[in-house]
Amino acid sequence: MTKENPQGFQAELSTFQSDNGLAGLGATIWKNGKLSDHGVAGERERSTGSLIESDDKWHIGSITKSITATMIGRLIEKGLLNWDTNLGTIFQRHEELHDDWKKTTILDLLTHTSGAKANFPLSVLLKRPTQEKEILSTRQNAVYKQLQKPPLSSSMTRFLYSNVGYTIAGLAAETVAGKSWESLVQEEVFDPLNLHSAGFGAPNEPNQPHGHKYRFLRRGKTSVPADTDNTAIMAPAGCVHMNLHDLAQFGHEHLSGQHGNGRLLKKGTYKILHQASLESYACGWVLNDNGILWHNGSNTMWYAFLGIIPRSNTVIAVTANDPDIKISESFAISLLEKASSMT
Repeated sequence: MTKENPQGFQAELSTFQSDNGLAGLGATIWKNGKLSDHGVAGERERSTGSLIESDDKWHIGSITKSITATMIGRLIEKGLLNWDTNLGTIFQRHEELHDDWKKTTILDLLTHTSGAKANFPLSVLLKRPTQEKEILSTRQNAVYKQLQKPPLSSSMTRFLYSNVGYTIAGLAAETVAGKSWESLVQEEVFDPLNLHSAGFGAPNEPNQPHGHKYRFLRRGKTSVPADTDNTAIMAPAGCVHMNLHDLAQFGHEHLSGQHGNGRLLKKGTYKILHQASLESYACGWVLNDNGILWHNGSNTMWYAFLGIIPRSNTVIAVTANDPDIKISESFAISLLEKASSMT
């Protein structure tokens, strides 16, 4: 046990993981930019005896959306986009773009108010491109097919949580910058913040946690192959991994950005990213009435939660390599409530 892993917090986390049968669980709390509590418990793969370590990597699911929005904020500050840049301008060479999409803006996509459907059809979700050129072309084709059809609603009239919308936003960034979403995220977010553990897809490396799924009829849980994840086509919506330290570091950047001390973006840009639209959703963040920003994520085999509490200058991150999302989230919400009461 290290000084950074106090017995009380570690014991609480270990007990919760064991009592609830989670494959593995991790959590960290940062206060005033410094580590306050940290702990991990459980196994990288059930029944293997390979224990999770403090710097292991976790799939963060839809927390990726806040990373995509942050990257786009960087492109906006560089003058490649504006919040109100519309798809008719970005995809003007796409002759089959439906007229109803042409006025949809970048901000509409990032706040889930564009009218984009929730997910791609199964024919897209089953595709598994692995090489950059193949990912780029299949992502473009999948998005263009969506843009040939009208959106489900007009912009800013209805909140529809959409992985498709964030994938469209990712392709928009690729189109104006001439680089893949993966390259842009690496260059504009991961590298400047020194998020050395961050990567794409599940943490497909030796000695790292695996995701887990339920067996038939939910009779127990079993690990999945290390590379099991959603298709890379929809990576801008939810295909990133990193360790707990880097996840908290990313959250701390957004917390600092509110005070004008961010390393990536100006205070005004962070204000827009954190400003709630319909259903209290901002750009990759949910804004609570008490000013807390948070987002969670899961590809059904992992769970992650990131919360920012400005009034106590606190960031919390919770991760699990387990399909029991409700149980994992209950731990995250409990930790958030405790951290929000800290002074």
